[in-house]
Amino acid sequence: SAIAAPLRARLGSRWTVTAALALGAASLAGLAVTRDPIVAGILLALYILHAVVWSICATTLRQRLVPADLLGRVGAAGRVVSLLGLAAGSALGGLLATAGIALPTVAGAVVFAGCAVLAVVALRGSVNRRPTA
Repeated sequence: SAIAAPLRARLGSRWTVTAALALGAASLAGLAVTRDPIVAGILLALYILHAVVWSICATTLRQRLVPADLLGRVGAAGRVVSLLGLAAGSALGGLLATAGIALPTVAGAVVFAGCAVLAVVALRGSVNRRPTA
């Protein structure tokens, strides 16, 4: 994308992934509290931006870190885990929404913030390594 590549060149993969996840957390937190439809629209656009940057960087990192003969399996496993997370998050979000419509959005923001912290730790020192097969 026109945004992900320059960000990655400037910040590096580790911090671009972390910033994308932090943007996801911030946009969801903002959505949980705003009542202004214009602000909500801007926050949704920022959320989509986070998703695009995250997706590009995650795919690039997977291609860089995983040996070529395992890329298909790792990609498929990642897709399964992603879809399971989507289903579980939807079910949990529905339960949380019975207590208030903002609660699932806040919970999502907390999950993204946790993932941002995890990314800082998990990506330390490994993002420039090339796979050996």
